[in-house]
Amino acid sequence: MQPNLKLKYAAIVVVLLSGPFCVPANAALSLDKAEAIALKQDPVVSRLAAESRSLSEQSIADGQWKDPRLKLGLIAIPTDSFDLNQENMTQQQIGFQQIIPRGDSLALKQSQTRSKAEQKNRKMDLERQTIRRDVRLAYLDVVYQKQAYGIVKKSKLFFEQLEEIAQFRYSSGKEKKQLILEASLTHSRMEDRLLKITDMEKKARAKLSKWVGNGAAFEEILPVFPEFDDLPDQEVMHNRLSSHPAIRVAEAKINTRSIGVQLAKEQYKPAWMADATYGRRQDSSMGRSRADLLSVMVSIDLPLFTKNRQDRVHNAQRIEVEAAQYERDDKLRMLESQLEINRLNLEWTLSRIKLFSFKLMPEALNYTQTTLTGYQSGVTDLTAVVRAHLAELTVRLDRLKLQHTERASHAKLLYLIGEQE
Repeated sequence: MQPNLKLKYAAIVVVLLSGPFCVPANAALSLDKAEAIALKQDPVVSRLAAESRSLSEQSIADGQWKDPRLKLGLIAIPTDSFDLNQENMTQQQIGFQQIIPRGDSLALKQSQTRSKAEQKNRKMDLERQTIRRDVRLAYLDVVYQKQAYGIVKKSKLFFEQLEEIAQFRYSSGKEKKQLILEASLTHSRMEDRLLKITDMEKKARAKLSKWVGNGAAFEEILPVFPEFDDLPDQEVMHNRLSSHPAIRVAEAKINTRSIGVQLAKEQYKPAWMADATYGRRQDSSMGRSRADLLSVMVSIDLPLFTKNRQDRVHNAQRIEVEAAQYERDDKLRMLESQLEINRLNLEWTLSRIKLFSFKLMPEALNYTQTTLTGYQSGVTDLTAVVRAHLAELTVRLDRLKLQHTERASHAKLLYLIGEQE
C-alpha cells in the first residue's frame, strides 16, 4: 500500500477514536451564570416582590381605627327671627364621633392582608424555582445541539477522508464510479445535517434568551452537560413534595381564607359608635346667662337578623376554605404524578445509557473499524464501510439523546423536590 493511502487510513482511525470537539472554558456562559442572570432580571419576580411590599404596607393600615368625625352645626334656630339669643334651645354645637370596630375584626383584617403578602412571597419562590428549571432545560437543549454538531462533524471528516481514499483507489482502477458517488453523497448529506443542527442550536439559544437576554444567550457555551445535585431516595423525594412552593402557595391561600371565616364570625358582634357633643348657648336678649350643654352618646348596631346576611357570609367563607383545600390536594396529586413519571423516566434512561455505553457503542465502533480494515484489505467494499459508520453515527446520536433526556429528567425532579441550600 502506498504511503499516502496509509496516512489517509490512519487519519480515519484518528477521527474514529478522537473525543468530541471542545472549546476553551474562558468567557463561556455557565449554567450557574445563566440562572443568576435569569433570576436577577425576571420581571415576574420583581412584580411579586412589589405586590408583597404593597400588601405589607396595607396590612398596617388595615389594623387602624377609622378617623374620628368632627361635627359642627347650629341647633334649634327660630325661623321667625333667626335670632340665636331668642330661644333657650338654640345652640352652636361642636362634636366628635368615633366608630369602634366589631370585636377583633381589625386585627383579623390585618392578619388576612399579611397572609396575602405571604402568599405573594410563596409565589416568588415558585417563580424562582420554575425559572431555574426552565433555564436548565433550555441550556441543556443548547448543549445537546452543540454535542450533536461535534459528533456529526466527526462523521463528516470521516466521510471526507473516505471519499479521498475512494477517489485514490478509483484512479488506480480499484474502485467503481458509483461507489465514489455514494461516498460523495454521504459526505454532502453530513454537511446538510450540520446546517440543520446549527439551525436547531440557534433556536435553542433563542429560547434561552427569554431568560438571559440575546447577549448572554449567544455567548459561547461549552458542549458539556452540567452536573446537578444528587437525588435522594424515592421516599424522601415524595416527602419533600409537601414543601414545594406550589403547595406553599396553596397553603397560604387556605390560611388567608381561614382568617376570612374568623372575620365573618366577627360580624355577629355589634359595632359601636361613641359621640361627644358640646353645645354653646347665647345669653338671652334680657342679658340672662344660659348654661352650655354637653351630650355624650353611644350607639350600637344590633345584628339580630343574621339568617340572610351574617350566616350566608360565614357559610360562603367556609366553603371557600374547603375549595382552597381541594386545590392544594389537587396540586399535590399533580406533583406526585410528575415526580413518578420523571423518576421512572430517569431510571429507564439510565438503563439504556448503560446499554449504549457498554454494549452498543463498543459494538458499533468495532463494526466500523472491522469494515474499514476489510476495505483496506480489499475484503469489503465501500458501501459496507459507509453503512457501518452510519450505524455508528446513529448509535452515538441516540446515546447523546438519552444523555440529554437523563439530564432533563434530573432537572425536572430537582424542580419538584427542591434543592437543599
